[in-house]
Amino acid sequence: MSTMTKRFAAIAAAAAIATGGAGAAAWAAGWFDGSGSVTAQTATIQKVVASGSVDGALYPGKSTTFTATVDNKNDYPVSITKITSPVLLVDGQASQTCDLDSAKVSATLPSSPVKVAAKEKKTVDIPVTMGANASEACAGKNLTLTFNLEGAVAQS
Repeated sequence: MSTMTKRFAAIAAAAAIATGGAGAAAWAAGWFDGSGSVTAQTATIQKVVASGSVDGALYPGKSTTFTATVDNKNDYPVSITKITSPVLLVDGQASQTCDLDSAKVSATLPSSPVKVAAKEKKTVDIPVTMGANASEACAGKNLTLTFNLEGAVAQS
C-alpha cells in the first residue's frame, strides 16, 4: 500500500469514527425523557416592631436619641428605610391641644438603612426632636410617638 493510500485510509477511518460517534450520541439522546418539580412553603409576613423610650424629658428645642429595640420575627432579613405616618398620643390618647403639629416632635432613622437579621432583635439609636416652637399645652405630658416602618427584604 502506498503512502498516499495509507494516509487516505487513516483519514477515512478517523472520519468514520467521528461521524459514527456523533451519530451514536444523537441516537442515544432520543431515548431520554425527563422532568422534575419542586415544592416550597413560602414564609409568612410578620410585623417588624420598634419600641423604646427617651431618657429624660423633652422640651422645646431638645434633640436626643431613643434606643429602640427592633424585633424582626420574620424568616428573612429586613432592611428598614423610613419612619412614616407618625401620630402623637398624650397619656395614651389623641389630644386636641398637644398633637404632632403643636409639639413639633419628629423621629428619623439614621442615614443608612437599618438591617435586621432573620429572627433577631437589634438595638438602634433613633434621633428624636421636640420643635423649638412646641406648644405649652404639651408641657408635663406623657407623650407616645407611634409610627410605621417602611422597608423591604434585605439582600444577604
